[in-house]
Formats: sequence, structure tokens, C-alpha cells
Amino acid sequence: MSIGFARIEGEPEEFLGVNVSGGKNGVHLASIERGKPSAIISVDGTLYVWLNTQNGAPPDFRLAWSDDFGETWQVSDWVFPSSGDFFPGKFLNAGKDNSAAQDEYVYSYGARWIFAQGPENNIYLMRAPKEKLRDRNAYEFFTGLDERGQPTWSADVSQRRPVFTDPNGVGNMSQASVSYVPGLNRYLLTVPHRPPEQPITAGAGQLGVFDALHPWGPWTTVAYYDNWIEAGKGEALGYYFPGKWMSEDGLRLWMVFSCHNAPEGEGCADKYHDRFNLIKATLTLR
Repeated sequence: MSIGFARIEGEPEEFLGVNVSGGKNGVHLASIERGKPSAIISVDGTLYVWLNTQNGAPPDFRLAWSDDFGETWQVSDWVFPSSGDFFPGKFLNAGKDNSAAQDEYVYSYGARWIFAQGPENNIYLMRAPKEKLRDRNAYEFFTGLDERGQPTWSADVSQRRPVFTDPNGVGNMSQASVSYVPGLNRYLLTVPHRPPEQPITAGAGQLGVFDALHPWGPWTTVAYYDNWIEAGKGEALGYYFPGKWMSEDGLRLWMVFSCHNAPEGEGCADKYHDRFNLIKATLTLR
């Protein structure tokens, strides 16, 4: 399958995966013929996906949505174009069905498409009212903080300002992920960085974890690894903390991660390549 959707049932140490549309033994046929999803979120019972259309390098990105829990999908007639300087990477997920969101907006993080435009050190933030996600004109970009420390926004993408910067790079634009942890009232950002000998793509073992009180930061460092779990030099495909598996106090989390394109003998190639990997994280507060 070019693209399919699955449902994960149960707890992290004993879960069941069900192909809802597409894939092996899918309950329904795939309704999107081509593309790769870079993010998914549920808002008021509707699933939304940022869709890499794979129509070029760099590609256009569209919004797709499903009102029947992934059985069928519709795709927007507008795009974030390949000629642009912002590509939507990940939604900010906040609780089941986004019920823990702090306001009426849905936020998306993104960067530039590094394979065509070179290494990127910045992550940007975009938002739209949750009832207008299907309207391209409703989106606006973070442009900084005013004199009171409040975020400012503009519909003009050229006015965007980064919400996070790492001199070591932020990898592919789709790899930075942010989850809200209700038990801690904090936002956790996970993003890979580049090993020195890897000028564009981020390494699977180069993991950074950061936290903030607001979706736009400022961010402080929780952990910063150069060879996390000996995953090695393969390209990171993202790290996610699903809200489904967060403990009530927010101190126990589970991370889903994957990677690919690793040299033979690297941890990514031998253990984690293109798989649904899970690892438990236990946090200690200072």
C-alpha cells in the first residue's frame, strides 16, 4: 500500500493492530491512492492528516480528513506548494480527540523540505480554528512575542518566526513532534538532530527531548542524545508520545519510533528499521 490507516487497541505491552483501510486484510479498501501521511489528529470525532502527495521533490502537501474513523477519506483541493518555505509536519496532539487542548485552535509544526532546500535548523508553528481546518485561508503563522510576551500571528508565511532552533539541525521537516502531557501541564517536543558526518538527514540515534509551558516555547532540554539506544546513523522517521499511553501523573510515557536507510550493522538497520517500535520512558521531576 502507498498509504493505509490502522487502529491500535489495548495497552502498550499487549496491543492489537487492525488495518481499517488499506494494507493486509484491511477492513475497507484504501480511499487515497497515493501519498504518505506525516501527521494525524482527531478533533471532535473527525480524523485529519497532513498528506505528502509524493508528486515531486519537494512534494505538495494537502489536508485529508475522515468522518468515519478512517474508513474513507476526502482530500483538500488546496495545497501547501512545493515552491513554498513551510511544509506541515506534525499536529500538536492534546488528549483523546484533542480534548485537552488549551484553546479552540489546532496547531501544526513544520519546517522547510530539507532534501531540496538544504539543512534546516528551525521549526515553525501554524494554527487554524478547529472548525475551519478545511479552509486554507484560516491558517496563520507564529511571528514572535509582543511586549507582554504574548504570541503574535500572521496569515503571511513570509512573516513566520521559529519556535525552536537547534544549531545541529532538526532533520526532515516531518520529524519534529509535540505532545501535551496533561499530568504535567507541559508540552514535550521530540526532534532528531544531525550527526556531524550526515549533512542533511537526522540520525536515528540523535534524539533531543524538550519541554515548555506553551506550544511556542520557550523550550528547555530534557535529554539530548548522540547515540540513543545505540540506534546509530540511520535516518530518523520520528518519535511520538501517544496520549493514549500517558499515565495520569504524566511521569510514565511510551514512545513510538522508527527509522530507515541505515548502514548494515547499525542498530536502526538490525533492530528498528521500518517497524512499529515502542519504548517506555519514566520521567523524574526536578
